[in-house]
Amino acid sequence: MILSGTIKKTIHAGLSAFALSLAAIAVPASAQDTASTGDNAIAPEQLAAARELVDVSGTKQQFEITLDQMRPLLFNNVMGGFTTQEGGPELAALIEQKYDGGLNGFAESFAEQFSERFRARFPVFRGRLAQLFARELSPEEIASVKSFVTSPVGRKYVSLIPAIAAHMNQAGEEAGDEIAVSLTQEMLQPILMETPAS
Repeated sequence: MILSGTIKKTIHAGLSAFALSLAAIAVPASAQDTASTGDNAIAPEQLAAARELVDVSGTKQQFEITLDQMRPLLFNNVMGGFTTQEGGPELAALIEQKYDGGLNGFAESFAEQFSERFRARFPVFRGRLAQLFARELSPEEIASVKSFVTSPVGRKYVSLIPAIAAHMNQAGEEAGDEIAVSLTQEMLQPILMETPAS
């Protein structure tokens, strides 16, 4: 399907940043906010405390920041997908002709509708994160973390999370690019040295 690969990469990158900034959890689309995870039941009061921790640790704000960062990437991937995918240029011409606002309007509408639908899934993210906290932290630890994130220094730390995530993403991209170039050169060197000049 046209665009699916680039859209998935954008979503993955956005969710990676969100997960990094919130102590990383995987969120299956079918997840529900329940008081039971497999064979290990979570006490309702433990889950309630974990939900409070999720709410005071800036999760909703981080989710919105991630979504805002994903939106231009979605727009660019929709536009780029039509030029690089098989059948894309023909479909782009049809959209340009028939869609109100042309291809730009289509890409903008896609990014907007995607954001709305993704935002509607926030309760799933919140529920999974609450379950993680409830499973992995004792009631005392939840209270301690909550006390920290609601303190002045804790609020300051939470406010820095987007910058930390952006810094880590940038550093990761730079390192990945550098490693890819040098590794490619190293691996190609023996092959190129064996190839006789024409």
